[in-house]
Amino acid sequence: FNIHVVWRSVADYQSSGTDWDIYYRMWHQTTETWDTDSYVVTNAPSNSPSNLTDMIVDTQANVHIVWYEQTNYGGSGDDTDIFYIKKNGTTGIWTDTEVISTESTSDSDMPRITVDPVGILHVVWYDHTQDLDSIDTGTDLDIFYKRFGGVPETPILSPIDPSTNNNGRIELNWTSAYGAVSYTHLRAH
Repeated sequence: FNIHVVWRSVADYQSSGTDWDIYYRMWHQTTETWDTDSYVVTNAPSNSPSNLTDMIVDTQANVHIVWYEQTNYGGSGDDTDIFYIKKNGTTGIWTDTEVISTESTSDSDMPRITVDPVGILHVVWYDHTQDLDSIDTGTDLDIFYKRFGGVPETPILSPIDPSTNNNGRIELNWTSAYGAVSYTHLRAH
């Protein structure tokens, strides 16, 4: 298995500036070498520090990284927001940075990310937003949550072996539905 490392540093690597930025590097098991260059994850036009990163690698070897930073990236406002980026496990290409805390109107920080067995990403973070869409969140910190996933993968069709149970009904059994975000149940009479 490959080893993925993410960290933050004030090094002016690849002209990233001397503010805190987030970097990524991978150890390749097959060649037993590190990437030749570290990737600057947070090189947005900002002089504010990128903070508290979290990372997860899914079953497709995609790398998902979240962090918080105070920058008006993509019109997100001048408060701290939660950001996300993904490295495609097949192509090695990074997506554009996305703002996760789009509903927030105040500071968002301390993000954590995980992925479930079907590939849905789950992100939680602390948020200082008050009265979100007529919901009284009070003046204390709240925990916000967002889940998301990409376009469902093309299903892989394989034979389903029906079996009859004691009452004459046919049962269909399968082992997985990876990539699905919704299910349709069909029944014939």
